[in-house]
Amino acid sequence: MTVTLYIEDTEIKLLTVSGRRVEKWGSLILEQGMVADGVIQDADQVAAKIRKLAQAQKTGGSVIVGLSGLNSIFRIITLPVLPKSLLDEAIVNEAARVIPVPLEQVYLAHQQIANEGGEVRYFLVAYPKSATDALIRTVNLAGLRIRSIDIAPLALARCVDAPQSIVVNNWLSSVDIAVVVSRVPEVVRSFNLAIESSSAEDRLQNIAEEISRTVTFYNTSHPEAPIAEGTPVLVSGELARDESHWPLLSADGKHPVKMLGTCFNTPESFETYHFMVNLGLATRDSGANTEFGSVISINALPQIYLPKKFNWANVILPIPAIVMIAGLYYGWTYIQNMKTTDDAIAAQAQSVQSQIIKQQSTLSAIKAQVAAVPSPTPIQNTTASLTSMLIDWNTQRVVSVESVKDAVFWATYEQMFDSSGNSTLQTITFSGNTLTITGTAVSEQIVFKYAADLRDADVLNRNSFSAVVVTDITEVPPLAPATVPTYNFTLTLVH
Repeated sequence: MTVTLYIEDTEIKLLTVSGRRVEKWGSLILEQGMVADGVIQDADQVAAKIRKLAQAQKTGGSVIVGLSGLNSIFRIITLPVLPKSLLDEAIVNEAARVIPVPLEQVYLAHQQIANEGGEVRYFLVAYPKSATDALIRTVNLAGLRIRSIDIAPLALARCVDAPQSIVVNNWLSSVDIAVVVSRVPEVVRSFNLAIESSSAEDRLQNIAEEISRTVTFYNTSHPEAPIAEGTPVLVSGELARDESHWPLLSADGKHPVKMLGTCFNTPESFETYHFMVNLGLATRDSGANTEFGSVISINALPQIYLPKKFNWANVILPIPAIVMIAGLYYGWTYIQNMKTTDDAIAAQAQSVQSQIIKQQSTLSAIKAQVAAVPSPTPIQNTTASLTSMLIDWNTQRVVSVESVKDAVFWATYEQMFDSSGNSTLQTITFSGNTLTITGTAVSEQIVFKYAADLRDADVLNRNSFSAVVVTDITEVPPLAPATVPTYNFTLTLVH
């Protein structure tokens, strides 16, 4: 469903289409002064009228809104092929040259229409900020969301069904004229006629004169391809209601006058000419442009009112940082575990050291007794033997402590690369200069890597072993089909 809304100086028109069929339509008259010269003067009252009309049609949500062409300026400009980064600035500079009002008073919109020989043609429109801001504020007050804004004469030009035509639309005082050639509105004019002090015939005569001026202006600007005789004048609005007025618009029969048509299917009771701007607005979403309809489909909703696009970069960019933090935390956890293990081994070593100090005290007492004995030779031999045993014991203590530290360190180090956390040590047994380690691992590669690191004398400046032998690896089948096997292993390490 596509809902279109057009607010004129005297009337609000709301129309809904589904596919190519008109489903709902309606209008409400506006009191004088609510809208003047295309600018909404009383936003609250007009918004209330819009709500009333939408509720009557049970319509809401998003709408395509028509903006009056009054005080809008339309130009076709030519620029060289430029990088995208320079295009907007170049268009603004060219607009400042060709638009006869300060750019601070208008919004700009453009659409590329041709790229020929290294030059690009753009359709450029400058439309008043005051009318646009008031329209957006009013529609928002009515509780509707604007999907896009189209300018009335550009919407009408999309309903054209001839390769070349002069489109004329009027409703009371408002008149739109567009010369459409090769699916581009080459000349567009919107203006008001005084209705208080002129008759219907006078207004019709003024419209005919404005059509003639518009065609003359086009022919002067395009002497190589002027508007040909037989080019139709396509009328809508009040002009379409009374065919008896059409001959006056035909320039003495040079331009046949026809009703501007539509490619939508309409009910019999539907007055097409009354809602022609709404039908042109609906072609934006329906894809119902005719073979000859204008290709210009500019969204005049200013950039500042467009909804901000969701930026995936704001979500994606922090992911590496999160992964890094998680990795650092994981590593920090293992380092803390390693430190805890080292502290426990250090406590055991301290206990052994206390026993050695106690034995040294006993040895000192024995030495004192030996010194008092006249024949010290046998006792000295015993003392030497005890001293040698003490040195061996102390050496063995140092070796055992450092060996256990190395084994635990490398086991912890290896687990840092094991995301499953299933590689563990079960027992560490020290006998003489031999260390026996048993444990489980999630793969054989981890076991062999562990053994290789224990043999390496230079890795992280840790002590090494003269021989490390993988004496046993046994695969333990998984408990469930969805799990992976583990491996029991035994290592023998020799200093």
